[in-house]
Amino acid sequence: MLRLIAPINYRAGVPFEYTSFISAHAAKLVLLIPLLAVILPLFKVVPALYVWMVRRRLIYWYRQLKALEKSLDSGGAKYDADALQTELERIDSHVRRIHVPLFFSHQLYDLRGHIDLVRQRLSARPAAMRMAAE
Repeated sequence: MLRLIAPINYRAGVPFEYTSFISAHAAKLVLLIPLLAVILPLFKVVPALYVWMVRRRLIYWYRQLKALEKSLDSGGAKYDADALQTELERIDSHVRRIHVPLFFSHQLYDLRGHIDLVRQRLSARPAAMRMAAE
């Protein structure tokens, strides 16, 4: 291989040291191609996986909040304002301790705003039930 490449590189002005280095390590460079075929798709997967993991933490608390809101809407005999308030405070305290990257902070603040909306509904619910009972 070196016999074929050396005269061409000599005419192109490439030093012989570079030509011999390339000739000696060409087989290793060929092995690099399959490695690149595996690594390059990871450049798309890793950021998407990171976004999914950050959003997964927020979605978990949204599920908890939705379950609480569902029990708030069900009312009836199983309605316990104190238990719902305790659960809401538990959710709120955990959400306040979540650390997310700055890029996702708007989603965290949306979640906090939704917690406050449920808190307002919960505080308005006992007053509405008292008025209905009278």
